[in-house]
Amino acid sequence: SEDIKQLVNTPIGELETALSAEDSRIEDTPIIVLIHNIQLDKTNADISLAASFKTHFQMPAGPVTRKSVFLVYPYENTLFKLRMQGKDIVDHLNRCSAYYSVHDGNLTVNKEIPGYNFDMAEGLNYTIIYHNNSKPEIKATSLTSGKKFKMDGLYTVAVNSYRAQQLMKTYDCTLLWKSQLSMRDFVEMYFQQNSPVKIMANQNWRIQIQN
Repeated sequence: SEDIKQLVNTPIGELETALSAEDSRIEDTPIIVLIHNIQLDKTNADISLAASFKTHFQMPAGPVTRKSVFLVYPYENTLFKLRMQGKDIVDHLNRCSAYYSVHDGNLTVNKEIPGYNFDMAEGLNYTIIYHNNSKPEIKATSLTSGKKFKMDGLYTVAVNSYRAQQLMKTYDCTLLWKSQLSMRDFVEMYFQQNSPVKIMANQNWRIQIQN
């Protein structure tokens, strides 16, 4: 109906810099940083985990509508805050890194792993090191706050409900909080409260290929 069309096309905020998901599984990009910022803002966690849902997603600078929000976050996930051990966070990122492998010095995508299972972290400085024809490794050095990252340390982690349930089945996690509102609600609120929104990637993670 016209009412619904008007509702989804009404501007709720403004984006100062265009967003593209094209390189979002290769390097730290503003579109994923936006999701991390929202998750960290709502949970005050040490670390945020998020994946790129669609690499062909583009969002131009200018007015942001509810329709834009649906495109930024197409799923009905809610937000969880977990307590996890450092070694389990690294193990999870290691599992995620199986999305790629290196053959003859070239990074190739593992077609058996969906792209939405390649989680990236914010709040943690780390490198994914790929070796020719062998398993990748995660080298995590510090939190972006400057604190040393410890494998036996306990950290709070912001993550969507879908991934949180997987993590709680796999690791010894503690559920500290879960939201009533959806991630989509939080994206909308973020634009309403912080416009014009300008997002910068801080390159806290990178991929390194070693022959």
